[in-house]
Amino acid sequence: MKKVLKKFITYGIAGGSAFVFDFILLYFLITYTHMHYLIAVPLVFIGATIINYSINHYWVFKGTQQTLRKGFTIFITIAVVGVLLTMCLMYMIIEWWHVHALWARIIAAGLVYIWSFSANFIFTFKEKQNVIK
Repeated sequence: MKKVLKKFITYGIAGGSAFVFDFILLYFLITYTHMHYLIAVPLVFIGATIINYSINHYWVFKGTQQTLRKGFTIFITIAVVGVLLTMCLMYMIIEWWHVHALWARIIAAGLVYIWSFSANFIFTFKEKQNVIK
């Protein structure tokens, strides 16, 4: 349990780093280019996902059984579900409760974080198992 908690926290730090990139770029696109949030979110998702995977692969989940290519493919699949969840949550938060898009992004990130960590912990970054011969 302690190991999972440590990974949950370090995953949060890695994801937080990617989120800072995501949030700054989203702020720029919404504020200065006046891009609609449902277009801006998937665009910034690409860069943030590459940063997030790299940090997770090399720091948080070292020694996983997935190859870099296979792990990234699984990570992208989970991230696509995550960005779709983010867009749905942002739409609901903005359109139903009239919250500013940047605040809605923060709320959605917190909720999607739980999904993302769980799915990546189980599927993307499986630890190598010691085989006794």
